[in-house]
Amino acid sequence: MNYISIYSIEKILSTSLGPKGLDKLINRQYKVYNDEGDLEYRNEIIITNDGFTILKNIDIKDPILDILKNLSNSIDSKVGDGTTSGIILACQLIRNGQMLLTMNYHPNLVIKGYQLSMNKCKEVLDANALDFSVMENGDTKILDKIISTTLSSKILSNYLHSFTRICKDILSSLQKIPNRKHHCNYINYFKFLGGSISDTKLLKGTLYKVNSANSNWGIITHLNKNILSSEIQCKVISNCPLDFSDLLSKDLNKMVTMGRDYSQTFFNDKSQLEQTRITDYIKSIRNQEDSQPGYIIILSSCTSVSIQIQKMLSDNGIVIVYSLSEDKLLKCLDQSIVTLKQVEYNNEIYLQLEKKELDECISLILRGPTVYTIDEIQRSLNDAISILSLSTGSDKCKIISGGGSIEFELVLALEKYTQDLLKESIQNSKLCRVIKMFSQSLESIPKLLISNAGYDHVNLLDNIYSLHRKSTLEYRHYAIDLTSGLPTNMLDHGVIEILNSKKLSLQMIIDTVFSA
Repeated sequence: MNYISIYSIEKILSTSLGPKGLDKLINRQYKVYNDEGDLEYRNEIIITNDGFTILKNIDIKDPILDILKNLSNSIDSKVGDGTTSGIILACQLIRNGQMLLTMNYHPNLVIKGYQLSMNKCKEVLDANALDFSVMENGDTKILDKIISTTLSSKILSNYLHSFTRICKDILSSLQKIPNRKHHCNYINYFKFLGGSISDTKLLKGTLYKVNSANSNWGIITHLNKNILSSEIQCKVISNCPLDFSDLLSKDLNKMVTMGRDYSQTFFNDKSQLEQTRITDYIKSIRNQEDSQPGYIIILSSCTSVSIQIQKMLSDNGIVIVYSLSEDKLLKCLDQSIVTLKQVEYNNEIYLQLEKKELDECISLILRGPTVYTIDEIQRSLNDAISILSLSTGSDKCKIISGGGSIEFELVLALEKYTQDLLKESIQNSKLCRVIKMFSQSLESIPKLLISNAGYDHVNLLDNIYSLHRKSTLEYRHYAIDLTSGLPTNMLDHGVIEILNSKKLSLQMIIDTVFSA
């Protein structure tokens, strides 16, 4: 098997690891059909330091690369963060495994050594984990640190305060949704080019586009523009019978069977029947409650409503907002009192429907100077929300220190483990060699973090190991502060990881290495 692709991927990703990692510029070529139907090639520029995005856009036909892409996709979807470190660790394990095979180590022995190392790592992770309650005494400082750790190596690192608040608001809403599984599925993203990253905001509600090319333009013409320039309270109704054409035809057919003279006695034409039905419908929705806001918004996927119906509805303060898809928003907003406001993005008019108590309908309005910036914002927020979902899966959650500190503990634990195995029998020497290779792969993560920050990792690693070997429990959370270059307690520094996400990532990495 050709392992050149593994070395190449490891080299590409290694300089992108951590908050001081470098972005990669990818010139991706893709095929598209132009207006004349001819096939042509176009280039797309992508700037990112995310391992998942980098791997996804590297066009190399190689079975090992396909396996690593699947691992990257699994970590990104199941965990959310840690794709870069996960792929680097997998590459290190595969490379060290290949080295052992060239030294005539049996594949089963390599697998056994890796599995024993993995089991030992799980024990050490559990031993170093700390309990915390997500909402205990209303203190969410730990959540702030978790979000900060996730976003510190991404494009949002300079906007941690505002985006931490956005993530916490999203989490607060999602916790109220029963049987939630995939948190990101409850979020609607609206991307608008232009403005600053700081202009991104959270909206509990949704946006509906309004322009002269669709039927929503009638809202602007029928409602007072001065009112829409400010916020007004409206009631939302969905799943209403606005497509009266079938009902009208059925009623007229019944009258025809009863005789022409009889039908003309009550209704001279179809428009009179239509008018009667609309009048009854207006009375029914207006009489549902004693006190209602001045306007009622009808969400409908029907686009065949006549101008006469629209005018009758608008004269009674009832307007139609057309949605081309029957999505969950229609159900979430049904029978709700919302705030209606006309907003403008990129010279296009939108209706903003907002209900602050609404949890099932969450929208994020993303702003940025380029398309790639906006895409990176979405990816970063998805990562943070996925990590938070793991931290709030139960009332109690376990956390570990980040920044490479837990890797130091794992390396030292595996070192002691090999010593114990050798004391049991000298025949375990080969097995200990495999475990040592696993340990070296883990050590590569803090090494790269320190090197990417511009420091010499040789002396700094010795200092950190000397602290971790001390009996004081405080030092087990120490790693190098990548800003100052000094040994720092990562828990006090706010660099925190979720135990479940760490264990899940390691297990997926080991399963991938075994399949490679």
